Parts: sequence; structure tokens; C-alpha cells
Amino acid sequence: MPESGKIVETGDQHAVHDKPLQKGSIHDIEVIDARHGGVQIEPSPDRPGIGVVMQKSDSRLRMNQNDANESGVVSAALQRWFGADDAGQIQMGHGFATTAERSLKAHEHVFLEGESQTHVYQVLEGVIGVYKLLPDGRRQIVAFHYPGDMIGLDHHRHFADHAEALCDARLRCIPADTVDSLISNEPGFGQALMRLLAIELAETREQLLSLGRKSAMEKLATFLLRISRRNDSFGLNSELLHVPMTRAEMADYLGLTVETVSRNITKLKVARVIQLNSRSLIKVLDPDALHKIANAGF
Repeated sequence: MPESGKIVETGDQHAVHDKPLQKGSIHDIEVIDARHGGVQIEPSPDRPGIGVVMQKSDSRLRMNQNDANESGVVSAALQRWFGADDAGQIQMGHGFATTAERSLKAHEHVFLEGESQTHVYQVLEGVIGVYKLLPDGRRQIVAFHYPGDMIGLDHHRHFADHAEALCDARLRCIPADTVDSLISNEPGFGQALMRLLAIELAETREQLLSLGRKSAMEKLATFLLRISRRNDSFGLNSELLHVPMTRAEMADYLGLTVETVSRNITKLKVARVIQLNSRSLIKVLDPDALHKIANAGF
């Protein structure tokens, strides 16, 4: 465990403990950055703002107490699920207020298929790809999760997929027991989960239609439109798309080859439908044309 005098972050300032951090000990600090020294800090169950040293951990975990810097997209996601139910949003905030956070580097896994599920995750920054593998190593990416999205609600006891950060990412880690408790004790939370799962089911059906019936160009245009619509629903620029995935990752999501994805992106560029501002940033120049291509081809 860390030695006496270890520096920890408390909000925007730093504090130095005058006693060693020992397992089970309680430290009166509002926010602990546990990424230094490999210490996992959990919230005290009955004393808000108190960090309890639980165990040594190699994970980069950080306490979160209503972080004022948290993306507005995450708040918009909560409102999307709860609708106009302010009480439900308060219940959600109360349940998630003292959960830990985890930072990941690009291509670091959140979890692997078959691992025991101890947490549900909410994306705070970055993009997470969820995928399945065939025995011969072929991969099908089944979802890309952006800030605000929840990961793991559709699993039980063990994860059925792999989840990987496609770029540097940050997650909120909600213990599975906390989710179960909120479902049992907070009616607004259970109703919100139903809305969330209904949204995910509708998106899955749209993806199945795209995979099964659309041409390569239609698939690509539909994919870009989906990100555009998501931006719009969260108050972001619907014409400036954050696309950190590689061409290979796009191909594994769209059921295409890398060459086909690259060729069709070039076609959209030449036609002045999109513009590549950087490797991970696409600007939609002609939204109407993109919409027509998604539904009727090029």
C-alpha cells in the first residue's frame, strides 16, 4: 500500500495524508485520485464524500463526486432516458454519484467475453467498440458506444462480448449490485432502463436491416447518419462527426472489406458529400445527399 504522506487529489487541490492508507481505513476527502500507487478507493456506504481504501489494484480508478467537468453529453443521455422525469434524474444521480472511474488507453479492453460481470459501465469520454469473435478469428463489431452510452446492461453474470477502447477513453464503473438495488428500490430507474433498452433494440434492428439489405455505399452513409443523428439529439454539431475507429474497425462493423470502406469514403469525398478534416474527424458537407444515399444508393 502507499506510504505515509502519499499525495492524493481533492477536487482541484492536493492534500497529503499524515497516515498510511490501509485497507479498510477511512479518509475524509471529497475526491481521491487512486490512479497513483495502484489503490482502489470505494465510497463509504453511509458517509457521503468519504473514501474507503478497499484493496490494491492496478486499474486506474478515480472517485467521482458530481464532477463539474463531466461532459454535458452524459447529462443529456440521462435526460434522454428519463425524459422530463426530474425526480428520476435525481435518483440516477444519487445512485451514480460516488462510483469509480476508469481510464483506458487506445486498444485497452474494458472486459473480455466470459469474464465475470462485476460492473456496468457508462462512457464518459472516447469510444468503445463491442465485438464478437468467430473460432477462426474473424470479428464482427456489434456496437460503437459514445459518451453517455451504457455498456453491460444486456449481460448477466458473465460478459457475452469483448469491449475495447478505440481511442483514449474514460468510463464510469457502476457496481452490478448498485444497479440491481436501484432497479428494486427506485421505480424511475427501472423505467429509465426500459427506455434505454428500447432505444438500443431499435438501433440494433436498424443495423440488422443495414447489414442484410443495403449496399456498401448505403451501409457507410447510414453509419455516418447514425452518428450525425446522435450528435443532434445531444446538442452537438450534427455535421462534425468524431470517428476514431480505423477503416478495419468500420469494415468489421459494416460487414465489408477494408478496401470497400476506403473506396466508398473516397467516393463520398470526391462527390463533396463529406470532407475528412483529420483521421478521426469527418465533416458532412451535404446532409441531404448523405440521407438520400443512405436510403437509395449512390
